[in-house]
Amino acid sequence: MTHTHTHMAATGHLRTLLLQLLLLSGTLASAASGTLFRNITINDGLASNTVRHIVQDRRGFIWMGTDNGLCRYDGVGFRLFSNPAIGEDQCVSSLLVVGDSLVVGTLRGLYSFSFSTGAFTPIILPSSANVPARQHVVSLTIDHDSVVWVASRQGAAYSYSLRTGQSRRYDIGGGNLRLGAVYADNDNSVWLLADSGSEPLWRFDKAHHRFVRHGMQAPASAARSLAMLQTRDGRRWLGTWEHGIVELKPNGELAVPLPGAADALHIHALYEQSPDCILVGCDAGLLAFNPLTSSLAPVTGKKRSPNFVYSIVKDNEGGIWMGTFYEGVHYISPLGGRFMSFTNAADRTLGLSGTVISRFCEDSRGNIWVASDDGGLSCYSPSLGTFLDFPSRSQLSSLNVHSLYVEDGKLWIGTYSDGLYTLDIASGVCTPCKGAPRSVYSMFRDSRGNLWIGTLDGVQAMGVRNLGHDMRGLVIDIDEDRQGNVWFCSQGDGLWTYSLSGRKWHHFVSGKGKGALPSEQINSICIDADGRVLLGTAAGACVYESSTKTFRLLDISTDMRGVAAIVESQGVLWMSSDKGILRYSPDDGVQAFTPPRRSGGRAVSAQLLPARIRWPHILRFRTWLRQFHALPDKVQQGHAACLHHLSGNYEQGCPRGQRQAAALAVGNSPARPRP
Repeated sequence: MTHTHTHMAATGHLRTLLLQLLLLSGTLASAASGTLFRNITINDGLASNTVRHIVQDRRGFIWMGTDNGLCRYDGVGFRLFSNPAIGEDQCVSSLLVVGDSLVVGTLRGLYSFSFSTGAFTPIILPSSANVPARQHVVSLTIDHDSVVWVASRQGAAYSYSLRTGQSRRYDIGGGNLRLGAVYADNDNSVWLLADSGSEPLWRFDKAHHRFVRHGMQAPASAARSLAMLQTRDGRRWLGTWEHGIVELKPNGELAVPLPGAADALHIHALYEQSPDCILVGCDAGLLAFNPLTSSLAPVTGKKRSPNFVYSIVKDNEGGIWMGTFYEGVHYISPLGGRFMSFTNAADRTLGLSGTVISRFCEDSRGNIWVASDDGGLSCYSPSLGTFLDFPSRSQLSSLNVHSLYVEDGKLWIGTYSDGLYTLDIASGVCTPCKGAPRSVYSMFRDSRGNLWIGTLDGVQAMGVRNLGHDMRGLVIDIDEDRQGNVWFCSQGDGLWTYSLSGRKWHHFVSGKGKGALPSEQINSICIDADGRVLLGTAAGACVYESSTKTFRLLDISTDMRGVAAIVESQGVLWMSSDKGILRYSPDDGVQAFTPPRRSGGRAVSAQLLPARIRWPHILRFRTWLRQFHALPDKVQQGHAACLHHLSGNYEQGCPRGQRQAAALAVGNSPARPRP
């Protein structure tokens, strides 16, 4: 039997107040002011705020070469890998992903780092009387022939064949030239760049196995560089030390410096974002250069662009990572979605009424009803972009609302200690329900028409007596599976099911054995598109195996505990946990929305509700979070949301004196790699 239901569950001990959805628009190509930089620093676990190089491996991990060692970022936290062979100076200057390992350039030589063992192995480079083996490596690249090229600060270049294991040394300019970078272009030509001297540009002559000076029709000072880029159209660009970004013509000529080139002094990195946008990392920050119009502009945003950008890399999802000299890592995610901010109206005028947002739901008109502990009920119209007034708004303003349920043009409103109400959505008339429980925390209409009501002390069914159960504890969520079993999630009394056909109850309690329910505190339930029963518990997310009547924890985040809410949307699981908001799919792995660690807490939502929000020209499926926060179905956009987290005595309605608030900032991180 096919049936449609809506269910709203109240929160457990987790409270969220004050939502913010930031408006993000524009693209990097236009250097739009909507660009949002997410900053990751030593306060978030990074080993050093000086990040010289960034790469991503095939599993999705982000690797960062810092002045204090090699760091791996998994979307949630960092792990530092120290190289015992180089002593106290752990500076990592350059990185290169090669299969299942990293080639690591340091101030004291070249090393191979194994992903599987976490061990560093030295790569011995040929030495001479003037050039020691343990070189200060400044740059790495790999050509189409699987040859790794190494540039050292002492004026020597090296080639290391991955196929044969053989290496060669090339002394450049008599060994007196200070090299800054090595680059293999799309045509498989290998270039050496220097930021000083009279011979700053060299090209490898494959026929004679040597580097030769590249003849230029320009002063040598104009070509002193640390960065080079060949764009998809075949044009070559130099990121110079003193003249901005200039084009290197095939005949050796350099294009005339651009207007505003003085703003791009000391270029360290170039990256082709699109045919009309080259990202430029320099001492002045991040700039966007349009090669079609020869225009150069700073990339600005909600937060200022970082200064001294040394490295730019694009991850597998399209996110842009920037390593800086003083400010750690900055991340820009690619989606140009729209996010709006809502805060409560202090004078209780038309707007978001409360500060402690408990529930929300969507009616047939697409309006979002928002319940609060301290402000009653609000109604927001996404189509109009404003909050709506309704006749009983002031009447409900003093209620502590914990549960909402929409049915046949009526909004059922469950409160703490003031009973149950129905609101006629069309007229706005609100009516109390006689004989209802005083405190209502969840509501659900099953496929046979029974209205179940979760209370502080078990569950009731409207108009039904003698249910025949001894359930105790707060019932926070209710749902029905495809077999006609109604599931009840309790806070402290485990999990209950009721068979509509057999009229039998079953009680699952927690245990330590394999397949047992992992916790007595069940916060939420989700029946996914395949009919699986998914549970959010105090011990994590789990799935019910109907064939064996056992439970299995989902192995999606090894350090995740305490899932407050779980919902499935188009094959993607969204979870609210003590590690923030998590998005999981088998293809993409885990993506975490985590606040900075210095905030002292996590953004935990006790409700995730699918809702259809129609934006101009496109219908997107979005997930409305308990703090009235919308997330896109395909999360790729970095954004921040200022939240407040409250904890208190839930069963006593969270008296104000027992609440503790802490400000959080939530940022979108890239998809977490799968183990």
